[in-house]
This record gives sequence, structure tokens and C-alpha cells, in this order.
Amino acid sequence: MAQLEERVAKIEGTLSQMSERLNHIETRFSQLEGRVEARFNQLESRLEARFSRVETRFNQLESRFNSLEARINQLFYAVITSWVTIIAAVIASLLVAVLRG
Repeated sequence: MAQLEERVAKIEGTLSQMSERLNHIETRFSQLEGRVEARFNQLESRLEARFSRVETRFNQLESRFNSLEARINQLFYAVITSWVTIIAAVIASLLVAVLRG
């Protein structure tokens, strides 16, 4: 009987040590998990800030391109108007010359 009690006590001691070790591992794992989560949060914040800056730059560039497009359209219509005026003047001159001639 003493041998049985000795074995049970040894098993209980072993289980107690294993429980302590598992608790230690669980604590360290939780700490590691917390640090990893904190790092991911930092990374996410940094990425959001960078994406926000990139989006701002794209919006600025889009605005500049829209302004440039509007200016090009203005110049295009000015050139077309000038050409139409010149062609009309040439046609009028030719008609006057033909009618007098």
C-alpha cells in the first residue's frame, strides 16, 4: 500500500509540475499574443495613414488633371472658333470676288 501511495504522490507531483509548466507556457503565449496584436495594430495604423496620404495625393492630381483638361478644352474651342472665323472670312472674300468679277 505504501508503494501505491508513493506512486500516486509521484504522479501527483508530476501532474503539479506539468500544470505549472503549462500555466507558464500559457502566460507567455498570452503575452506573445498581446505583443503580436499590438504590432498588427501599429502596422494597421501606419498603413491607414499612408493610404490616406496616397489618396490625398491622387485627389490633388485628379484635380490638377481636371483643370488641365478644362484649359485644353478652352484652347481647343478657341482654335476651332478662330479657324471657323478665318474660313468664313476666306469664303466671304471669295464670294465678293466672284460676285464682282
